Amino acid sequence: IIAVYWLHITDITPIATQHLLNRVSDGYLVVNEKGLIVNFNLPMQNILGDKFNVRDNIYLKDCIRDVNRDDNTIIYDFMSYIETCRRDRTTVSYELTFVSDVTEDYRKYYYFVEVIPLIVEELYTGAIIILKDITQVKNSMEQVQENKNRMMEQERLAFIGQLTGGLAHNLKT
Repeated sequence: IIAVYWLHITDITPIATQHLLNRVSDGYLVVNEKGLIVNFNLPMQNILGDKFNVRDNIYLKDCIRDVNRDDNTIIYDFMSYIETCRRDRTTVSYELTFVSDVTEDYRKYYYFVEVIPLIVEELYTGAIIILKDITQVKNSMEQVQENKNRMMEQERLAFIGQLTGGLAHNLKT
């Protein structure tokens, strides 16, 4: 009993924590100071895992595929921003547009990406990459813009109709 207590064999905290992190909609990826992937959650696996073969204990640079160089831009950006975080000790934020070819419809997804340096006792120990899905927000903004443009066009046509009617009335008189 003492060994079980001492070694925390029945401790479910790591399992519960991983389960919770897998339920979060944002994807995260933890990379150590050498660029080795040490942890990620299920949403990150769903976003990039199959396309780039992201998995534990593989270097991020090894996720680059020779098949399609355009797709590799995502991984190159990750590596570049991780280096910026390491050098400047600051968080880097940017927007990522990603076309999914997992299904036949080639949907476009938008993510807000944060690359956060992990600093422990003044030493850089790695980085966390967080992908926040903003696809619905972007699609809603595009829909609002389309509706706004449609309303402006309807108002313009109504104005032209009123102007034409007024001109016709004046010519008649």
